Amino acid sequence: SGGVDSIASYIRKSQENPYLLTVRGADIPLSEKEGWNKVKNHTKQFAKEHTLTPFFIQSNLRSFLNESNLNKDYAKQGLRGWWGGIQHGLGLVGLSAPLSFIKGVNKIHFASTPLLSNNNNLYSTSWGSHPLIENNIKWGETKVILDGTKLNRFDKIKIIADYIKKKGSKLQLRVCWESKKGSNCGKCEKCARTMANLLAEGVNPSNHGFRMNAKLLQYMKKNKKSFMKLNKVQWEILQKKLSAKMPDSNSEYYNFCQWIVKVNFQRRRKDFFS
Repeated sequence: SGGVDSIASYIRKSQENPYLLTVRGADIPLSEKEGWNKVKNHTKQFAKEHTLTPFFIQSNLRSFLNESNLNKDYAKQGLRGWWGGIQHGLGLVGLSAPLSFIKGVNKIHFASTPLLSNNNNLYSTSWGSHPLIENNIKWGETKVILDGTKLNRFDKIKIIADYIKKKGSKLQLRVCWESKKGSNCGKCEKCARTMANLLAEGVNPSNHGFRMNAKLLQYMKKNKKSFMKLNKVQWEILQKKLSAKMPDSNSEYYNFCQWIVKVNFQRRRKDFFS
């Protein structure tokens, strides 16, 4: 997909000269031609730079279901949405089966979503990707390996940042789930958190698939509760990391980082942030 998980897995497994499998119909809808063309071209460019072979799989695995109704039903049970909480691991891995047979592939590396808590234990929360799921999927002589389960998002971004510095790479990341256009929107929580994480590792996000949206800081302040709702602990860690590695005052990211560092993460009143 070009996200943190998949690129970190590629870096870790690059010596195996893997094929790249990218699915149309997962985060980019089948109806979104412009966005898919961007993703496809980006994947082809990445493959060319690293002397790899890309494959593209098209599927209606999301659109043939009534995902909206499924989300409502599973939310009543206190579970995550259908795609994230149930379908994505089994669905995406399953799509690789026909191609793996045709190409004689006997090992599928599926990039894990970080599942570790602060004490390095696997979260027990419902999530549609887990070692008990992918690592138990097999067909013929092909086995599946959920890669990077013992790495959190900070570990993975450090792997990517170290790779960028070592190789002088212009590696482009695509992490955004808000944008369906095949690029990063530059203002959602996930984009902002990834940008802050790259900055904390001494990497300029603008060189790697992001842009400093002039309205980002204003948007973060306006939507402050939603920015911290799911990833409060990650933001607190980023606050400490950025305090130790603040960009200089002429950086386009200076005010963005200054705001993150000054936020009081412990308060609960309506003026949660200033």
